[in-house]
Amino acid sequence: MTDNEPLAVKARYARRDAAADEARYSLYANAAALQAQQERLRAMARIWQAHGWSSLAQRPMLEVGCGSAGNLHDLVRLGATPACLTGLELLPERAAAARASLPAGVAIVEGDAALAPVQPARAAMEAMRSAAAPAHGSGRTFISLQVGRDGSMQCGYAIFASIFIAYNH
Repeated sequence: MTDNEPLAVKARYARRDAAADEARYSLYANAAALQAQQERLRAMARIWQAHGWSSLAQRPMLEVGCGSAGNLHDLVRLGATPACLTGLELLPERAAAARASLPAGVAIVEGDAALAPVQPARAAMEAMRSAAAPAHGSGRTFISLQVGRDGSMQCGYAIFASIFIAYNH
């Protein structure tokens, strides 16, 4: 990954077809998207339960590349405390959509995650960039799971050198 990766990500999103994305990711109109979301939710719950978590309440959680907040909404539905959730989003219009749809208390930070004023994000981004660099364009998926001393958990993946610390896989 390079220092100009944020510009490359912005360019990729500018080329995307918004109508096709809406159809692809619609939980209402696309049964495959709904099934994938349900599978992700079950997998996340199993991971956290296996880690000994009986609840997501009061657990600080961070999503890098939160988009319009679909995963953050899922975390709230699973019992996460909104004030303990932070989403980082590079694109201003997606950050605005996230802010508009989330409950009060969820923090949305706009900008490059590697420069975000959230320390775990910066450290994890650098580690993930290093791990993902050889796979740029390879289609491989890298998964990272980090548990903080305070009990917070960050699960991340990198696909085509787009980096996310998220609860997606």
